[in-house]
Amino acid sequence: MQKREKIVSYLNDFLDVAKIEDSSYNGLQVEGKEEIRKIAFAVDSGIEVFEKAKAVNADMLIVHHGLFWEDTNPCFTGMNKKRLDILISANINFYGVHLPLDMNDEIGNNVELLRIVGAEKTGRFLEYHHSFIGAVGKFSKPQEVSQIAKIIEDKLNTKVAVLGENRKVSIVAASSGGNSLDAVNQTKKAGADLLITGEKRDFYHLANDLEISVIFAGHHASEQTGIWALQKHLAKKFPDLECVYIECPTGL
Repeated sequence: MQKREKIVSYLNDFLDVAKIEDSSYNGLQVEGKEEIRKIAFAVDSGIEVFEKAKAVNADMLIVHHGLFWEDTNPCFTGMNKKRLDILISANINFYGVHLPLDMNDEIGNNVELLRIVGAEKTGRFLEYHHSFIGAVGKFSKPQEVSQIAKIIEDKLNTKVAVLGENRKVSIVAASSGGNSLDAVNQTKKAGADLLITGEKRDFYHLANDLEISVIFAGHHASEQTGIWALQKHLAKKFPDLECVYIECPTGL
């Protein structure tokens, strides 16, 4: 058993929540019980996820995509009320962490994507508000894009889409979730010849002309990695806590 504030304080410090600009209101978003025995982990917010957290008697739920964002309606009405009623009625603490989880050098989504495909992190790319979201890594020897794609499918239980699969690559850039065309330009600027990302976008001509291969793993699938790693990290840091993962794949 651990005190809520001890866990929240540790997470805020470990993930540098206060230092990273984001459109998400990262940190503890809903306060529940003070004593924590079980923490559930998930990628997304939603009624289905919250009901599953309640069903496993979680005292705390940690997600990548939280409830509260800039430019969204914060009123406790309609869908918001339905969601919050579940958390409040079960006295579940709810913690959301977006870009700080993408960017973390130890357990972030992007360094984990590099680990999954066997690349060693060498740097960062894709600047956002004076921070770098993505990670860059190098393979010990050139790898076939088609084989890297298969590894991602197997490890993340997803179906990927690939541009430029008939190439061998040496340097890979990873930026999970959704990215604009600029991610392709920044991949080239970083000296990488492969971009691993989430959402499928029309990168074809730019990637083809820059001779960049792209693997789209799916937004949800590409952002499981940091949550999985954070779960393992907290289980090791607080061995008296029970940590469980909530499966709720979106297929997107």
